[in-house]
Formats: sequence, C-alpha cells, structure tokens
Amino acid sequence: MNDLVFLKNEKAMTDSLKVAEMFRERHDHVIRGIRLLLHELATTEINSSNESPVFVETSYTHAQNGQRYPKYNMNFYGLECLIVRHRSRFPLTNETVQYLSTCCAMQGARKKEQCLDMKDHSRINAMNSLVEIAYRKSCSGDWSALEDIKVLNTESSNFIYQAVLETIICNLLACRAKEADVYDWFRSNYKSVLNPSFTIVKRENDQRHIPDFWLRIGGEDIPVECKLHDFGRSALNQLKRYMDFYHCRHGIAVGADCKCDLPNNIVFIQHGVM
Repeated sequence: MNDLVFLKNEKAMTDSLKVAEMFRERHDHVIRGIRLLLHELATTEINSSNESPVFVETSYTHAQNGQRYPKYNMNFYGLECLIVRHRSRFPLTNETVQYLSTCCAMQGARKKEQCLDMKDHSRINAMNSLVEIAYRKSCSGDWSALEDIKVLNTESSNFIYQAVLETIICNLLACRAKEADVYDWFRSNYKSVLNPSFTIVKRENDQRHIPDFWLRIGGEDIPVECKLHDFGRSALNQLKRYMDFYHCRHGIAVGADCKCDLPNNIVFIQHGVM
C-alpha cells in the first residue's frame, strides 16, 4: 500500500494514476473529474484554517505506446475533494478505506525517506478489519454497524469517518423494508393465505381511488389495501372508500398488525415483511 502514497517536500502525495488504479476507474475519467474540480475551486473560497487542496499537473510515459500523457499529483486534501465531488465514481470499499488511511497516516511523516512503521500498519489493518465487519453488518440491515465505526471518529481523519458513515447508512437504508416489499410478499402469498381460487386482476380505476390490488373470485372483485406498518383507522377508511366507490361487498386489509376494529366484510392479513 505504501507505493500508492509518496512524500514530496515532506508532504503526503498521490497521483491520478494511483487513484485510477485503486478505484478501478479509467484514468481519463479521473483527469476529467480533477479538471472539473479545479474549475469549481477557482470560483470557491477555500477555508484558510485548513490546508488547501493541491493539484499539480505533470505527465507520464505510457508503457505500451511510449507517448506522453497528462497526470496530476495531489495532496490528501485534494484527494478528499475529488472523492466527495465524484462519490459515484469512487465507491468506498475495504481496500479504498485502507488506501485513504495510508494517505492520512503518511501526512504525519516529517522526512522524505520516512515510511510507515509497524504501529501505523497495525492501526490501518485494525481500521480495515473494523470497516469490513461494519460493512457486512450494514448490508444485512444490522444497525449495530453504526456503533462499530464510532472508533473511526478518533482513530482516523474526519473525512474517512464521514465517508464510511455515509456508506454504512446508505446500506442500512437500502435494507430497510419498503411498501413495495409488501406488494411482492402479497403477490407471492395471497393464494396460500386466502384461497387458491383468488386471482389478481387488472381493471380500470378512477384516478382518485386506486387500490393496491384487485382480487377476483367467483365473479366478485375485491379491493386490497396494503400497509408496511400497522393497519390503522386511516387505512381502514381508505379501504372503505374504495369499497363504497366501486360498490364492493368485501375488502382485504394487509399490514404488520391490525390496530382497529374491522367490519365483518373485511379480512385482515398479517404480512411477513417486517
């Protein structure tokens, strides 16, 4: 990992080629992102209390065709700005967290020939393992991942902590059940929990009164109202409006639990999504 970060004038630096390699991105896309960022920075006042992002244009010789192409050297703050500005192109992984951690640790080097010592490597490896565990937890919807990464707030740069935190929260939110999950559950289970003779049908609806589903059995159409959480009085009133508007004799309520008294002509189904 050390070869991805180097010291120049006693400052930790990396370059656009190494960034492209680490984030598995095309180098010309990285160059384009840097130039867009430079244009933005030219019109934005940088906070003088922080070290400014540094980008230095230089060039390299392509190993295959021998031609010269542009590249950029950048300091850690430049790398932060680039990743924040183009987050979709630079996704956070265990490997890239380790890369950022190495950049952060290298900032403390005072001499050009100084390298990371065993303590630095141990700290980076520990951070990498912590992020890996938290990432796996977040992908399965385990909110304890937020507690796991709190140590990063003191053991790493604030940028790394915020980047990991954002990724963990995005994973957790993506795992959270949605009402669309209830629809999928209902499509897969309505015959087994009701009656195999039921069939989901499509029919023309008034735009002001659209049930989640229509079920048909024996020539009768029955509106269905689904809720991700509890089925309460407001949901019941909505279902009854459908029944009244379409002159339906029966209705079907779906929710995590039923929190109101239902009339005899409405059947409640408890879904298994939550």
